[in-house]
Amino acid sequence: MLIELWRDESSSPMYAMHMGFGIGALAVPLIVNPFLAVLEYGPVNVSSNDVPLPGGREFIVIKETRVNIAFVTIGLCSATLALPFFLYPLVKSLRRYNDKYSNMDEPEESTVAPVQNGIVKRLLFILNPASYADRNFTFGLTVFVFIIVLYTNIVGGEQLFGKFVRTLSVDELRFARNEASYLDTVYWGSFTIGRLTGSVLAHFISIRKLFLIDLFTNLLAVTFEDIFAARGKQFLWAFTAVVGFFIAPLFRLVSRTLIRIYRLVEWC
Repeated sequence: MLIELWRDESSSPMYAMHMGFGIGALAVPLIVNPFLAVLEYGPVNVSSNDVPLPGGREFIVIKETRVNIAFVTIGLCSATLALPFFLYPLVKSLRRYNDKYSNMDEPEESTVAPVQNGIVKRLLFILNPASYADRNFTFGLTVFVFIIVLYTNIVGGEQLFGKFVRTLSVDELRFARNEASYLDTVYWGSFTIGRLTGSVLAHFISIRKLFLIDLFTNLLAVTFEDIFAARGKQFLWAFTAVVGFFIAPLFRLVSRTLIRIYRLVEWC
């Protein structure tokens, strides 16, 4: 929808849209935290049903978890927000059926048979990597595989870091429950600020320069986090914020790639 509305100027709106992801991830730990179970370490009791831990201790449950309430609430909110995006294609299809709507992806053919043949040809053309690389199949396929591997790593690392940093803070540095939730908030808050910064920089810095700069700074941030984070709480707090900030703008290359693919589909 954004690409259809903004065309070549859609980088900043794409950033703004994906900033909502960071806002949601920032808010969820704060929403879930009051519903989590409260646990304490206690001495081993042979007659107790609590789970024993290595080193002669066990978890004592002070308050049972009610986390299902939090996740049901979040799910209902997400479903409500998603409704307009289900309604949009339905309304669009209805208006196209009644000849009251046309847009960039409307086929130009007017009869049924040419449309069917055109769909097959367009589909084969879109699926062919050579179509995106000046008829060079090997180069197009290589770039396609490279982008998949790169962004599997980037997006997977973004999710993995956001989920693992809490475990590291509790298990290695003995963060309290609330403190660990605030660390999650710092990561996703920095992530959101990074997306906002990227939406501004998208107007002034070319895609090549912005991507290379951000990829290099993100690599440095993750490397320093890996080296220093377990040495103290202050290092973990600082580098978590830095990693969140620099990993967020990397999604711009995906948005630009989507724009170019969409324009090729329009041309087909």
